[in-house]
Amino acid sequence: MKIIKSYKQGFTKTLSLLGMTTLIYFFTLLIGMTIALPFKTALTKAIGFSMSPSILVSGFDYTIYEDFMRNYGDAIKPFIQIMLWVGLAYLIFSIFFAGGILNILQNENNKFSMKSFFEGCGKYFFRFLRLSGIVIILNIIIAFAVYIPLGMIFSSVFETVESEASLFYIGVGGVVIHLFFAILTLIISDYTKMKLVTEETTKVFRTFWQAIKFTVRHLFSTYTLYVMLMIFPVLLFIIYYFIEKSIGMTSGATILIMFLLQQIFIWLRQVSKVWNYSSQFQYHNNFIEPKLPEVLPPTSEEWDLKDLINPTDDASLSGDLIA
Repeated sequence: MKIIKSYKQGFTKTLSLLGMTTLIYFFTLLIGMTIALPFKTALTKAIGFSMSPSILVSGFDYTIYEDFMRNYGDAIKPFIQIMLWVGLAYLIFSIFFAGGILNILQNENNKFSMKSFFEGCGKYFFRFLRLSGIVIILNIIIAFAVYIPLGMIFSSVFETVESEASLFYIGVGGVVIHLFFAILTLIISDYTKMKLVTEETTKVFRTFWQAIKFTVRHLFSTYTLYVMLMIFPVLLFIIYYFIEKSIGMTSGATILIMFLLQQIFIWLRQVSKVWNYSSQFQYHNNFIEPKLPEVLPPTSEEWDLKDLINPTDDASLSGDLIA
């Protein structure tokens, strides 16, 4: 099947682009450090030898949290606000790096170079940024389209429903529908990016519509491939959760161990992102119409009727006719 082939080819290409993955990881780490280091310094100065952070690290306790925020909230709140901007910056950098990844994948040799990577980052950034705006607006519309009717259903059956389980299943049904369409918009967004790169166009709206038609036409394959690609990051999350639960962060040594493990998992998450783009790029290219063969001029043995009526080379034509 094409989806299995694309999945494997995407993984193979990702292994050959680990240098690019590492570069993206270091930029992500740099973004995180811009808030983590000042936050640690301010936190140390504000709380001194308080045991509240150690208690919160080992396990969340709302009473401790409330006491901590009451005593040290003024020093912490500015960093909480900054974290929102850091989250926005991370989103923008993700959009920025997507152009570099796809520019490398578009190259015939698929070899990573800093020049080609950052050239793609800059070249496609504003196109991808406009695309992200379209996707955000579309997801807001989908949320309203799902949850407004769902709220009306809750209101109509709330008094007559036999058990709370029925309300739970109705709510889960709404969430599943929303999740299905939310993932679909992400798939369409990815194929729009690929079309913007492969077709070298700046017409984002038209390309987005073409990606919708492409995704719907191959809905089963595109959706299945995307779900297959989500298995790896989900497994990463599950593995990290159980490791963190078993090790914990109760001392300096365990905190250091968990920090190193976190960095490994963050790097693997970047690997997953490149794998995602690479596999979908392979699948998309399987359906690109091949270029028409170049039309060659007629040879001397393929005379056109107009050549017989208005000969351009009398000697050659006479020779052919006599022969």
